[in-house]
Amino acid sequence: DPASVTGPASVADGQGIGTITDNDSPTISIAAVEGGEAEEGTPVTFEVKTDTISDQPTTVTVNVYTGDNDDATAEVDYDATGGEGVTTYTVVIPAGETSATFTVDTYEDGTYEGDETFSAQITEATNPIGDVSFNDTPATGTIIDDEAPGTLSINDVAVTEPDEGGTVTATFTVTLTQVADEAVTVGFATADGSAIAGGTGVAETDYGQTSGTLTIPAGSTSATIAVTVNGDDVYEGSESYFVNLDPASVTGPASVADGQGIG
Repeated sequence: DPASVTGPASVADGQGIGTITDNDSPTISIAAVEGGEAEEGTPVTFEVKTDTISDQPTTVTVNVYTGDNDDATAEVDYDATGGEGVTTYTVVIPAGETSATFTVDTYEDGTYEGDETFSAQITEATNPIGDVSFNDTPATGTIIDDEAPGTLSINDVAVTEPDEGGTVTATFTVTLTQVADEAVTVGFATADGSAIAGGTGVAETDYGQTSGTLTIPAGSTSATIAVTVNGDDVYEGSESYFVNLDPASVTGPASVADGQGIG
């Protein structure tokens, strides 16, 4: 107090500042919000958390490494700024709060893949008001596939019988309603109707018996089955046979909807 001075003196610097150094250095961590799940095309939300409550808004900048797990792929299924690697996110944790969120965009691809996951891991964290440490335990984001597995159907095929000794091919198409990221296979076999099976060119047989496994490659929606029809010189009228798909033999994300083609 300059006015209170007694003796031969005056006040030149009358204020001393006392500083209490805060020893509550925050630790930053990352977690997936609400299970970290989102449908394709919807962002997955992550939460940046601090273990220290501040009396003022806190800006936290985190470098986050987003990387593929065994299934999701960077820049195909989720936004990773050019591929697997570090992306910088800045979040503001409100005064009195301990967390704030950021989102990672996901992509709709129209392909059945099942649910896929990717990881998000802090590699660096900064806080302008002081030192900050971070927990580098990865968080998992889950992309929920909004596509349903496809179904298989086989068509009917009609061909004109060739002359005796000749053959013609009946081509059946098996169609998958939903493209998948893995191959779909199904067993098939011909069966007699009024037409009787036998080897190609065998006398008194109407078509060549065939069976096997049909594969629809990943990314495709159809494949074909060829059946050889034999010619003869006997009037029999129109005859039929069948190509049957075996529902129990299906591998990959599909089931059989229409499993019998009529030839």
